[in-house]
Amino acid sequence: PLELALVHQTQMERVVIVLDVLFAIDIMISFRLSFADESTGRFVVESKAIAKHYATGYFMPDVLSVFPVFTMLMTHDGPIALLGFLRLLRVRHILPVFSELEKMESLEYTTTCLLKFLLLLL
Repeated sequence: PLELALVHQTQMERVVIVLDVLFAIDIMISFRLSFADESTGRFVVESKAIAKHYATGYFMPDVLSVFPVFTMLMTHDGPIALLGFLRLLRVRHILPVFSELEKMESLEYTTTCLLKFLLLLL
């Protein structure tokens, strides 16, 4: 949606590149980010266990979501244009933010909806 809203292709390319870089950084951080073990309820802080958990979980969807689709879409039509849907895999990162926004009692409903909409644009 954001790509369609920008008029100049160069502006659009810059935004897409910045977002891709941010998500690539997020992938690197995820290899070091502790997680709660479902069986024990304790946080796992061992580097190897964290890396294995991420590599067998959300690693592939995250990598696919930062795949340089934009460049391919600008030069091809047809079935390759469907690769643009890989960006939807990024929505997984926004869902926890939505939950926290809904828990905040100080925000009005319209403000919460507007914030959700703005986050989805990116």
